[in-house]
Amino acid sequence: MSESKEQIKTENGFNININAISSEDKLNISIEIDYSNNVILHWGLYRHDNPSWHIPEMSTWPKDSISYKNKAVQSPFITKEAKGVLEIKIDNYKDYSFIPFALYFPDTEQWDNNNGQNYLINIPLWRKTSKSPLNYFMDKLDVFEILFSQQHHFKRLGDVCAIVNKNGNNLQLTIASDISGHLLLHWGIISRFKNQWQLPDESFRPLNTTPVCSSSVETLFIEQDGYKTLNLTASIDEAPERIAFVIRRDYDQWIKRDATDWIIPFGALVHKDKPIDNVELSHITSEIIEREMSNNSWTLMHRFNLCHDLINRSEDNIAALAYLFVWLRFSELRQLDWQRNYNTQPRELAHSMDRLTLRLAWLYIDMPSTRQIASLMLSTLGPGGDGQRIRDEILQIMHRHRIKEVTGSFLEEWHQKLHNNTTPDDVVICEAYIAFLKSNGNLETFYQTLNHKGVTKQRLETFERAIKTPPDFVHYLKDALIHDFEFFLSILKKVHVGTDLQSAIEASGYILSDYIKGRLWFLFDNRLNQTIPMEQQIGTVFFIRKNLYDILNNDRDSHRVRTIIFLDIALVEYMRKIVEGRINKDWEPDTLIKILGLTLDNWLLTNNDPNIIESKKHLDKLIASGQKT
Repeated sequence: MSESKEQIKTENGFNININAISSEDKLNISIEIDYSNNVILHWGLYRHDNPSWHIPEMSTWPKDSISYKNKAVQSPFITKEAKGVLEIKIDNYKDYSFIPFALYFPDTEQWDNNNGQNYLINIPLWRKTSKSPLNYFMDKLDVFEILFSQQHHFKRLGDVCAIVNKNGNNLQLTIASDISGHLLLHWGIISRFKNQWQLPDESFRPLNTTPVCSSSVETLFIEQDGYKTLNLTASIDEAPERIAFVIRRDYDQWIKRDATDWIIPFGALVHKDKPIDNVELSHITSEIIEREMSNNSWTLMHRFNLCHDLINRSEDNIAALAYLFVWLRFSELRQLDWQRNYNTQPRELAHSMDRLTLRLAWLYIDMPSTRQIASLMLSTLGPGGDGQRIRDEILQIMHRHRIKEVTGSFLEEWHQKLHNNTTPDDVVICEAYIAFLKSNGNLETFYQTLNHKGVTKQRLETFERAIKTPPDFVHYLKDALIHDFEFFLSILKKVHVGTDLQSAIEASGYILSDYIKGRLWFLFDNRLNQTIPMEQQIGTVFFIRKNLYDILNNDRDSHRVRTIIFLDIALVEYMRKIVEGRINKDWEPDTLIKILGLTLDNWLLTNNDPNIIESKKHLDKLIASGQKT
């Protein structure tokens, strides 16, 4: 039995208390409103995959309910102790996620419907089992050597886990789920550096397996202790490098991880010491070069999507990932085209960044040996953010200040670029425009700010949506535009910049303790304060990063891990700027040694280079002895 309680305060100020209890075959919901007059609950059901109103079976309707246009039910509240109460009981509820509702007041013929959005009651998911599939099967398999484990939660459905263990000379993949219904594993194998599904050998197929096409088969899950499960077993020598799969539920619902196939390392877990085949690596580099050098349409979105796919082909190989990092680094440095013969809406670019950064976060979680290279790759990317807000906000700013959308003006030309192909250059343009406004319209300040961040006047003029007109200065709009574009800059940074400390702190607030958040804001607020000793700032960075790594070493949620990695990257960038901007060779040797020691401490959080470790040991001895150099 599962239970959830929630309270909703309506737009008209009514408090609604909801208690929902689900069992294997029934859902009971008690609703109480602090209103004793005539009021009707106008309600229906949302399916998992279809957020439109469905009418429940008539047998489940409360007393005196009526149908409304055969799309909803209207049920009157019963008055008890100066409150309105209503009981709803629904059989066969598991295909539904929410109960949408509104309130109707017949006496005044008024509606309370959340400004047209309706209110939602969450239907609690009932679990037949007390443990998640991962915990249950990890306990059963603990006598074997566990090489890999992963679990993904599907909202309103349940969990799917994959565990690879070594048993003597064999490898076994266990896939298990607590999702209800008839489950089929739709799967194939992937060989090294190939992204295509291939048909598994017959010797590798378990019972109840049926070929469905030239590259995949389907295997029926079996019931075991309340879970759906199956095993794939192969000898270590014959084990395929990776196994790809999706799950088919009740024959017509496809279950994927983050809208993509599951790719589980299998033979790659034990074969990865095999020498790298330069011919195999050349497949990756050749594909990159072909796409980059062709005359076809190409943008950052296309680059990020290709990188995502190439990671799936090379996730177990550090050398291949290093190639991908160099490629992304060249892109970050503007050495590769950011747009060629194609327009990308901001939400499309943000989606490709979100998808790639989540994939890198999964890589960081599941393959500890790749953590350093995964972090480096993330350092070249932006978090993705809400790309649609870029389009919406620039339009709102222009309309708010009655700036006409006409050709021959800086803001309209920039607006067109933002709509059709936003890039990290837009962060620099926004910073330059704010500096221009603060300088009372000094164009030299505008172009100096651009040049300092790597965007020349010539680059502006060669965009496919060119910006050729210099900005105008309207004195009476100065303060309002500075305010609005500083807010717009924060939106741009949340999409494009992974090293922005303020954005990273705000994004990670829900994960961190109040104390750590306080130390982070101390760093940010004092980033330009040169009266604070540098060793105090670097020491605070080190303290915070140690706490972040406690989270990173234990958390398996890709969204949370990605957020914390971006915060860690921003802290490293913060420390670099402080050291490069403030260090002085004329400082006391003791101070310089302390700064060096703290810098090495930070370095060693993510690098186990034996030479650095040995150097730090000698430095610690020097500090302890009180010697000066």
